[in-house]
Amino acid sequence: MTENLLLQYIKDSKKYPLLSAEQEAELADEVKKGNTEAIEILVTSNLRLVIKMAKKFSSNENQILELIQEGNMGLMKAASKFSKSFKVRFSSYAAWWIKQSFIRYLNSADKVIKLPVRKEALIRQVNKEEENYKIKYGILPSYSQLAEIMKEKVDIIAQIKSFNYTDICSLDDPVDNERSANLYDFIPCNTYNPEEEFIDNEFKEKLNKCLEILNDREKDVLRNRYGLDGTMTSTTFAVLGKKYSISAESIRQTQLRALKKLRADTNKIKAMVSV
Repeated sequence: MTENLLLQYIKDSKKYPLLSAEQEAELADEVKKGNTEAIEILVTSNLRLVIKMAKKFSSNENQILELIQEGNMGLMKAASKFSKSFKVRFSSYAAWWIKQSFIRYLNSADKVIKLPVRKEALIRQVNKEEENYKIKYGILPSYSQLAEIMKEKVDIIAQIKSFNYTDICSLDDPVDNERSANLYDFIPCNTYNPEEEFIDNEFKEKLNKCLEILNDREKDVLRNRYGLDGTMTSTTFAVLGKKYSISAESIRQTQLRALKKLRADTNKIKAMVSV
């Protein structure tokens, strides 16, 4: 069934003609004027790009259609932002947004869906109560103190604290005050495609500039915790703690400081994501 749907979708996507550079520039002018039809033309003419990229990202046929759906959302976002001032073909610009949609979906499917709802809620609450406690008393609470505050058993708090998932809320949390970007937008993909090289290189350059406000350890912690080095994998607090011969909790505090610095510097964040 999935194979038939995919074949039909591929067939339908070929009905839309590819665009020339001149046509893309004209459509970009119309997009700037708010012409939604121009956005639609850019999207439909590049559906094959999403299919091509989805095939590279998917692990099985069932996943391809889901990735195509997510990739099309990225394609629409790219079409609504495209400008001829970028001096690059639309496919190169759109590839970056399509990748981010794939990565967002894959991270969500691999980490969030498998995480029981109660555990996710407890992780959020523990993080919130720890921050509140530190603001009030200048130190982090013990497990027993957290248990008392949250009216939970100490062993439940210990389990949550030892949970090795990436901080679920932080990947979706906005990095700037205007909620224009989050950390998922910063995760690069390690799948190489020549037509994406322009956008990838510019993205990496802007990412490095954004992280310049951090010290070396903070940079390293964020790169490892969120896969910003291109690995798309998260290194646990415990592993990073061993690397620096400090506690896992100290690494977590380093991560929090780094994120707060990034949130405070909204201009760099906006410059990075407004490719």
